[in-house]
Amino acid sequence: MAQRDFIEDKNKELQKTHSKMEAQNRFITDSIRYAKDIQSTLLPKTSRLEKVFDEHFILFKPRDIVSGDFYWFGELEGKQIFAVGDCTGHGVPGAFMSMIGNDLLTHSVIEAQISDPAKILERMHKGVRYALKQEQKDNSDGMEVAILVIDKEQKQVAYAGAKVPLIYIQNGTTHKIRGNTKAIGGKQKEEKREFTTHFISVEETTCFYMFLDGYQDQFGENQTTRKRFQSNYLIELLEENHRLTFKKQKEVLENTLKEWQGGLEQLDDIIVVGLKV
Repeated sequence: MAQRDFIEDKNKELQKTHSKMEAQNRFITDSIRYAKDIQSTLLPKTSRLEKVFDEHFILFKPRDIVSGDFYWFGELEGKQIFAVGDCTGHGVPGAFMSMIGNDLLTHSVIEAQISDPAKILERMHKGVRYALKQEQKDNSDGMEVAILVIDKEQKQVAYAGAKVPLIYIQNGTTHKIRGNTKAIGGKQKEEKREFTTHFISVEETTCFYMFLDGYQDQFGENQTTRKRFQSNYLIELLEENHRLTFKKQKEVLENTLKEWQGGLEQLDDIIVVGLKV
């Protein structure tokens, strides 16, 4: 009898502990979901992008509820500026970094009136170092960023990348610009970091693509020849389908990724952006 009472008391304690943990988990999850709503408001509205670009797509798939990847859009002196960023970490830590990235882009373009993509990256590097006090602390957080500046009047596109490449297809020919090899912030401690602006003439209709490493690094289920999707296969996929509508291109990317993943979980945040100029 005493043993049965003891077991019942322990079961009640376990149930109470379990209920408490469930309540705490709901509270944390609800807080993160609210944070997702806040993060979503910082992303460019689809309706705004549709007014600027005849055709475009954004494949955005956070690994967790909130994302360390982000994209940004602004306009300055008749130019359209689009950026993508991959911050250190994912989930909540990555989301905090993405908000820093978003804020630095807004300050650089809207307040400081900078439209040169390399100068924007250089300003962002200083901003990350200042925000995270990297000149004082052993902090190696940072972000990889690509910026595209579209000048329709001059029929020219400017690009600069911090460890993020640009792919563009013009007259059926695929081109790749690798960008610079250093990130924004990160382990290197130099106060000033220089980036390079590349200029592309868009006299002809051109398809531009920017992607971070989430798509290409995704593991595939039951793969024997290669474990990760890999960037060269992603570029081939973009090249093979660039003549489709951009809505259809996004569907192809989504379906290909789903088939590749099989039953495996998503490893990282994913962004692939396509713009027709």
